Amino acid sequence: MKWVVLWAALAIMLGAMIYFKYWNFIMENINKLGMRGFEVRDIILPIGISFFPQLIAGPIVRFQDISDYLMETHREVNLNDLAGGMAIWDRAV
Repeated sequence: MKWVVLWAALAIMLGAMIYFKYWNFIMENINKLGMRGFEVRDIILPIGISFFPQLIAGPIVRFQDISDYLMETHREVNLNDLAGGMAIWDRAV
């Protein structure tokens, strides 16, 4: 029973990834090979469907690697910058 659940979960996850990430790529190449009629769709990729999520999140930097830069940099906060940052954050959320 455990193996059935494992393989079913794996098939669902891989199926979703193939559909969202590679459907258009596969269909375009099949169409270019002469087998016409396969539909290329406008698919929006949900965030997080990837085996490489660090490409979305960016590199992870340790504090000790950038601590000197952060301590040396003089930062001045003013109301315009704060309001602009809050407006960007509000639109993102």
